[in-house]
Amino acid sequence: MERARRHPNPNAHRSTELVGRKPVGDSSTSGAAGGLMRLQGVVGNRAVARMLTPTVQRLTGNRAVVASLQREATRDELLTAYREAVKRKDWGTVAIRLNGFSEGDIITLSNELSHSERVNVAVAARIYMAGWPDYIVPIMKKVDAAVDAGGDVKTLPNEVPALRQRRLALEGGQGTGHVQTADGTAAISDADRVKELVAVRHRLMEIVARLHDRIPANASVDDATEAEVGAQEAVVLAELRNAKTKPEFDHPDRTIQDKVLAALQLQVKRAARESVGEAGARAKWGIDPGDWCGEFAYKKATSVGLDPTAKSGAVSFHQHVDQLERIFTYQDEPTWIWDEASSEWKSLREFHDSRGALRKYWILPAPGGSAQLIDPIKASTDPKAAPYKTWFVDHHLEEYYDVRGAFTPRPGDIVLKDNHGNVRPDHITTAITSGTDHLRTVGGNEGGTSGVKESTSDYNLGANPAPNVPTSGVTKAERIYAIGRWSIIDFETHIYKHGAKPKDAPGSTSPKK
Repeated sequence: MERARRHPNPNAHRSTELVGRKPVGDSSTSGAAGGLMRLQGVVGNRAVARMLTPTVQRLTGNRAVVASLQREATRDELLTAYREAVKRKDWGTVAIRLNGFSEGDIITLSNELSHSERVNVAVAARIYMAGWPDYIVPIMKKVDAAVDAGGDVKTLPNEVPALRQRRLALEGGQGTGHVQTADGTAAISDADRVKELVAVRHRLMEIVARLHDRIPANASVDDATEAEVGAQEAVVLAELRNAKTKPEFDHPDRTIQDKVLAALQLQVKRAARESVGEAGARAKWGIDPGDWCGEFAYKKATSVGLDPTAKSGAVSFHQHVDQLERIFTYQDEPTWIWDEASSEWKSLREFHDSRGALRKYWILPAPGGSAQLIDPIKASTDPKAAPYKTWFVDHHLEEYYDVRGAFTPRPGDIVLKDNHGNVRPDHITTAITSGTDHLRTVGGNEGGTSGVKESTSDYNLGANPAPNVPTSGVTKAERIYAIGRWSIIDFETHIYKHGAKPKDAPGSTSPKK
């Protein structure tokens, strides 16, 4: 099997190990030839060339295939392909491509990554380069001594590389009626190709779920096992996220599906914690100070794959807690999602429910009941309170009040706080621990150099302070107002429409009959 090897000369002006390889998933080459380009990123140019049977060659053209396999990629092309893989968070491809650069380049490119990204790459290298005579991890340690935080990956099933190779081979042969193997090619129907790809997805999700079971209940914010599991899960999640077969995270066992959601949420925690104390954070992420706390939570969730557009109904939650509360409870949200399986538009809530993946929302109880969240606003003469006098009733929030036991908070959940003013929430943060008696959060707009801080003491949700309105001589009691959780479907790729229910299928030019 051909593989990339790091150039031995640290002063080499460019990599030679990936010469002839087009970027994995390169969109400029389609059909069977495109499949071969993607496959060579896994097994190498010569191995792919050996796989070419007369049937496949006839489909693509011998000369065209051989020429594209033998063409020497430029340094700019290699860098572009590497950075595109980083952007996709395809850590297996990142590790393999990074390994093809000189030592000086590896150090430079490693410095461009965050600590958690370097740990992810190191884990991917251990998974996909096991047994290679030289690889990138020792070099990356010169940049980040803690790059081993992802552990030794012994707990990962050894079939992960084979699952990746099979996925890429199946995807690469789409449209040809064949699939490349180490010994040549094999015929495969479109239906069997999809069936195999779904089976690969299910197995990868089961691996993520098994990994997540290693995390101890009520883990501390700096739990070492959680850190190892988070990095290993990041690599397997990348295989799921970058697969062409959609939806990315559907599994018939809803318990496994929820554990994969927990793994995605853990990646949100990892991304959020790295921003604590980071100078210039607002400018770096392009965040307007007026939207700071919610925008911070939003940016960190989208960095892990939460739909980064307004398509899923998250129109402006990062601008106001009110919108976020409506989104978690499916209120005032005329959003439709295309169900590929049934070829019809469904309401967002209906579709989420059909997958056993509803968003969750828990308004924490007040010692005097929900009246303590309603009456102070009704009695307020503050003009700012006017829109909220019937809010609790209008938005059916009793359904979400005191639903203790419906779910246990965990890292990556959205935590709404009541910090000042009336008894409505006014601050958006992200949970970084699990459990109900020692919840901690991280959020933006909390002072300091970057405006990003972690809570330094535990919130005991069983002893949440009573809501109150500050008056002369009475200090405002900081309390947790509510906790929300996204649906795993919010992290998938779907087609959405807003407003009236569409009559036509996506891309249709004529009304559906």
